[in-house]
Amino acid sequence: MMARAVLPLFIWGCAIYYFGQLWQAFPDYHFGWIMPVLGLALFWERWQNRPAPEPPPPTALARMAFILSALTFSMGTWLLEVMPSWRFAGWLLALSLTSLTLLGLYESGGRAWLKHLAFPVCFFLVAIPWPTRLEIPLITQLSQLNALLSAGLANLIGIPCLRQGTVIETGAGTVGVDTACSGIRSLQATLMVALFLGELFRYPKWRRGLLVLGGAGLTLLGNVLRTSYLIRICDAQGTAGVQQHHDEAGLTVLGITLAGLLLLTWGLRPKPVNSPPLKRAEIPSAPGYPWGLWLGLTAWVLLSQSGMEYWFRSSETTVRQTPHWIFSPPRERAGYGEKDIPAATREMLKYDEGINAIWPDESGRPWELFYVRWLPASNRYRAAEATAQARGHAPDICLQNAGMILQTNYGAKILARDDVELRTTVERFDDHGRCFHVLAAYWEPQSQACYPGNSENPSTRLGFKLAWHAIRQHDRGRLEKRVIKIGVWDMPDDPTAILALEKCLWATLGFTKK
Repeated sequence: MMARAVLPLFIWGCAIYYFGQLWQAFPDYHFGWIMPVLGLALFWERWQNRPAPEPPPPTALARMAFILSALTFSMGTWLLEVMPSWRFAGWLLALSLTSLTLLGLYESGGRAWLKHLAFPVCFFLVAIPWPTRLEIPLITQLSQLNALLSAGLANLIGIPCLRQGTVIETGAGTVGVDTACSGIRSLQATLMVALFLGELFRYPKWRRGLLVLGGAGLTLLGNVLRTSYLIRICDAQGTAGVQQHHDEAGLTVLGITLAGLLLLTWGLRPKPVNSPPLKRAEIPSAPGYPWGLWLGLTAWVLLSQSGMEYWFRSSETTVRQTPHWIFSPPRERAGYGEKDIPAATREMLKYDEGINAIWPDESGRPWELFYVRWLPASNRYRAAEATAQARGHAPDICLQNAGMILQTNYGAKILARDDVELRTTVERFDDHGRCFHVLAAYWEPQSQACYPGNSENPSTRLGFKLAWHAIRQHDRGRLEKRVIKIGVWDMPDDPTAILALEKCLWATLGFTKK
């Protein structure tokens, strides 16, 4: 058996190596590192009681499905090579991997094996980062609900506070419900544990559904209690106290939630039934095991990976990685000052250089600037971290969590000067009755996000265009990245604000010779 598991395990190991960069890029999915172990344990548990194999006769349809899945597998690895934090590519690779495994099981043991072993194979999909279009609205709704319930509970027990978006104000400071506090991490971890426990104890479907729903309820309750506790700490000790107890409260609530889920699992246990033990079946003889398919797949994956490494490495040493522009914040302006970037922000963005500056203009309007830089990555995991934060940290999410209301998004466009191309977006927010405009600019020396003509909004179609451009440019996302965000309050109208923001953007750039 072990000899026949070598080739499938090799394919899974290759895929997990790529999934690792997604788990590294998105902190909410760090639990993905344990999923291969849990999935293998569930598979082994079911393998011990597998039914007798009934290999079907070879069909052209099954062979074509296997070949198509193999091609999709390679496509997924290439897409993740050039866009290491693209969730769509992760799902493409994950679905092709599960399809290959399920087809291999079908070829070995027929429908009986496919039905018996499908769950532990598909269980791995829980570790794949959810699509952004699903996750971001869910995070927003969870954050808003958490803030609403927590503020209500705090007022109910005698702690006066006021909610502004996802920020809760007390007399001594504020408590913000950020992505971590929204409950999304606890929800994802609880979902994984609920599915694992339901499968481990072989609960029927309705009991597994109750486990998932119960885990979601425990997650919401736990995060409301956590935020309410932090509101109480803030009211008594100020913002410093919140920072001190933030992680401690999060770990405590996560432990209580998982303990509650274990109790729920115990409470839903079915009554013991005396049933005869299942007979252990033997693995099918050699003709029933698809050696040819797995050997061909392994050879194809090795060939694809070798070609990929040659394609990128052969030109990486000649790629220009030093930009011909430098960042120059407006330090000469009257009233210019720089603020310390919070430790939580530094930990989240994982940048190499960063500046947060404020100043007033001649009319007294306040301006704020945020600049971060990621140096060239030494490996794909560091590249995934930098890419996810540089391209995914949009201003609208943070500002809406701070209580601002997004009013208008003017779309993306390319600003260019002296061969420096910046992909920019401008948005207008309502900041508690005040108008706030913000410009976000993104740059790479050979960027798949800044080539001419790329002014589309994010979409799967755009993702494929960027990936194809990156492959042609021999760029796998390991180059330097920079982000500049500039905001200004109280501009009289949108055209004036956009013109002033673009002028300020170019004023922060100093050009040098190539």
